[in-house]
Amino acid sequence: MKKISTLLVVFMILMTGCQVKPLPAQAIPFESPPAQPSAATSTAVPTQQPPTPSPIQPTAQPTVTATPDTRLPPEEWQDWPVVPEATSRVMEIYQRGLELGKDPHHFSKIGDCHSVKAAFMGLFDTPGWYKLKEDTSYLQPAIDWYSGSFDRDGQGVKGGYNAAAVLSPLWADPAACQPGENPVQCEVRIHQPTFAFISLEVWWDGRTPERYEAYLREILDYLIAQGVVPILATKADNIEGDHALNYTTAKLAYEYNLPLWNFWRAAQSLPNQGMDAERNDGFHISYQAWNTRSYTALMTLENLWQYVNLLSPTAWPEPTSGPTPFGGAEQIVFGLSTRQAETYTGAGVYLFNFRTQTLRQIFTEPYRLQAVSQDGRWLLVNQGNQLYLSGVGGDGLVLLTDKLVDNPGTTALWTGEGDHILWVENQDMDHLLIVADAVGAQPQAQTWLPHQPLFLFPSPNLAQVLWKAGICGDESYCRSGVWVSDLLQQSATHKENMGIPNFNAVQGAYGLALIQQAERITLEVFSQPELESLQVLDLDEDYPAAFSFSEDGSHAAVLGQVRSEYSGKSFGNRIVLFSGGDWKPQPLGTLDGLNGILAWSPDGQQLAVMTTHVDDAGYRIALIRQNTVSRDQQIFTDELAITDEAFLFVSALKWVP
Repeated sequence: MKKISTLLVVFMILMTGCQVKPLPAQAIPFESPPAQPSAATSTAVPTQQPPTPSPIQPTAQPTVTATPDTRLPPEEWQDWPVVPEATSRVMEIYQRGLELGKDPHHFSKIGDCHSVKAAFMGLFDTPGWYKLKEDTSYLQPAIDWYSGSFDRDGQGVKGGYNAAAVLSPLWADPAACQPGENPVQCEVRIHQPTFAFISLEVWWDGRTPERYEAYLREILDYLIAQGVVPILATKADNIEGDHALNYTTAKLAYEYNLPLWNFWRAAQSLPNQGMDAERNDGFHISYQAWNTRSYTALMTLENLWQYVNLLSPTAWPEPTSGPTPFGGAEQIVFGLSTRQAETYTGAGVYLFNFRTQTLRQIFTEPYRLQAVSQDGRWLLVNQGNQLYLSGVGGDGLVLLTDKLVDNPGTTALWTGEGDHILWVENQDMDHLLIVADAVGAQPQAQTWLPHQPLFLFPSPNLAQVLWKAGICGDESYCRSGVWVSDLLQQSATHKENMGIPNFNAVQGAYGLALIQQAERITLEVFSQPELESLQVLDLDEDYPAAFSFSEDGSHAAVLGQVRSEYSGKSFGNRIVLFSGGDWKPQPLGTLDGLNGILAWSPDGQQLAVMTTHVDDAGYRIALIRQNTVSRDQQIFTDELAITDEAFLFVSALKWVP
């Protein structure tokens, strides 16, 4: 993981019990946690079922297989990442908590003096006590969401608490807790959290790892039954001499499939491994470690919060007047396909997180990604002729049709304005264009079209739907040209020389399309909705393999394939940026590979670009993130580690929140 920049904080520690010295009122930088291993935790597709839009009823659900368990074993806990990835168990517990009335804005702490608000995360509830730098600004939405939970100790935290104490009514506050309640039960009842950090580090003579494990199991079992997601934590010290507590904690995290925040690993990069050199008592951590502890805990909370928000839809998408931006998105969703002989097969759908550099498979083969909604929350996927609507995390599959035309092109998508779904359906050997609302309900066949549609192109709205005509196998299949239909006025125009249009849904924005000239193919800018050619883009002699406008319509990115004029062999690709106005080319970078595809980030400052690399071992999917401002380029091909003996390529790609 790349070095995390400092987070400046100013706060005072006022506490007793652990006898922590007051922290000077000065800016203390956060040190970067060490690099994290790339091994991902196992994830499974949640089974939550969203409301089924009438009149379409879901049929038998397809089988979605969880990704293989690639977690490191507990014995290798020291190599576990500082910030954990969410596990399938997280979603299961979280959803149960919402059903039981837990507050999605609340988290709790269960711990000793290391977890009191003055030392642990309390500063995030006080503006001015912390300052996020540019590359950590993504943490602010989580701070806002959980406001009020940071600067409180609640009933689960006190100096001297340990795993046994929090389970005993003897330690409960009689002014707040009901008779017979222990501190954990009291805290859950009062605060109703959805997450709880567990950090119980106090050791005493005669304590054994077995007793610690028994107490910790009881805490975990209670929290899970109450719908509270436990976040386990390792500690920086080794006062017991053999790291027995950290190993036991990791063992339970592995067994229960729960997130483990590995603070021990973060502390290893700090002076004296985060321990207080002045006290030198083997237990207390340094001031710098307090800061790192709060910061990495916040990163952990934010990561889990993003996961449950991504996979817990509360409503189906509403029609919108334009694309919904989602700020500094750090994830992409993409679909793969393979080609063997003349057969194309879906090869699964994936989510990749640039920040954590982890890959998660949403759907396995033979599922294929057709489209992603404009707000990044919903997917259209198909398995053969069955078309499904699902959440972006793969949850809540709803069958829209079992008659989808399945070919290598796109046969289902949302309009650019997001208020309708279009798909091509086979009815009695005829291909019909179907129009439904944003959730696939109330489908209507467009029987008036002059030809049968074969596949669809990105279309701004129902007044400008772009499609290709023909049926696989007939003589019109390879016929050039694009149909542009106004479904509201029931009119259609044929653009004979146009190919692969990509139009932006922003009002007054431009469109891009290939134009077949006499001896060459050009990429041209078109006005909307007039479809008048405004500019031929200068790509030198490169073939425009992929192209797209930024979401605000101000810039166009083109992936130009460099090919031999003599043999046609590909020698890589160039990424070129064009800006509205002068449309002059601005080279950004290069990358190797075939069948390139690119997607803009919502803020218009980054591109995700994916290609297929060919080598003696077969085919590998490559991924880069290209900054369009600084022109920096980051490569994530090794993190993906996606290979196949058959020809493998990315069929769809989009940034999601």
